[in-house]
Amino acid sequence: MKIAPARTDSFVKSPDAALRVALVYGPDAGLVRERGLLLARTACETADDPFRVATPAPGTVAEDPALLMDEMAAQSLSGGRRLVHIQGAGDGLALALTNLLANLPGTDTLLVIEAGDLGKNSKLRKLCEGGGSETAAIACYTEDGPARRRTIATLLREQGFEADGDALDLLAETAPADRMALKSELEKLSIYAMGRQKISRADVAEALGDGGAAELDALAMAVGAGAPGEVARLAQRLLSENMSFVMLLRTVQRHLLRLQLARAALDSGRTATDAIKSLRPPVFWKHETPMVRQLQRWSAERLARALVHLAEAEAQCKSTGIPAETVCAQALVTVAR
Repeated sequence: MKIAPARTDSFVKSPDAALRVALVYGPDAGLVRERGLLLARTACETADDPFRVATPAPGTVAEDPALLMDEMAAQSLSGGRRLVHIQGAGDGLALALTNLLANLPGTDTLLVIEAGDLGKNSKLRKLCEGGGSETAAIACYTEDGPARRRTIATLLREQGFEADGDALDLLAETAPADRMALKSELEKLSIYAMGRQKISRADVAEALGDGGAAELDALAMAVGAGAPGEVARLAQRLLSENMSFVMLLRTVQRHLLRLQLARAALDSGRTATDAIKSLRPPVFWKHETPMVRQLQRWSAERLARALVHLAEAEAQCKSTGIPAETVCAQALVTVAR
């Protein structure tokens, strides 16, 4: 069966009693590892127990498909449920799994398979998605937008901290996408913030290093201020440090979308200062005055054209043969002009 995203977190902590085979896959390797371990611990709390846990290599199983059946049929030597845990799997495991599902042994053994990003036509996926209640397929995709902010906020709460809106924005934009790497960064932040409950944007920048965050902010502000020379310099620097073109374009898009919301408030009769202060999450205090000035420069029509231009640039980056870095930098400079 295919586990719905809304059900995934509860399922990996407490899977259905009938479950015998679980496939955890996707591009977020850290999340695959985390969920694979959570499922494994429902069968055996100690993942390296030699009497209850088998960890065959996927290549070995692919070469000898009968090995998987043997491991699943083996009895626990110390009592309790057995676990067969395979990491780094791919469709080379399909034959062994097909044979296993055709004649599942009656032993109390759970098979957890961790794999990379499997396409819709993956044999391994199809076997686990269509195998009824005894099998499960769990996708692990990189989060973005509100879902990413919620995850970060939840992980911080689990460590006893709350983060203000600016801090969450900065973490969502700059922290690693991979779940394990993200948790590592949040642990460092928690150590830095020990003794307090509220985490600010300044805490994030100080504890984790800006990782380009300050320069991303500076880039967005330079575009808004109409400073093409500064935009070109910052874009070149960020791209040379392997910051993705998507990150640059979307950071500026978010900034202009906030200006667009404030512009609507201004056009409805509010003052520029009130319009900026009405934005949620609140504008970082150092940016309030510059954004008031920007708001007075940008008309609603100009903001709309700029956002269309940036969206088209992102599409060109992904679909044409022109180097994405060149398209990105030129688009940002054009919008600033």
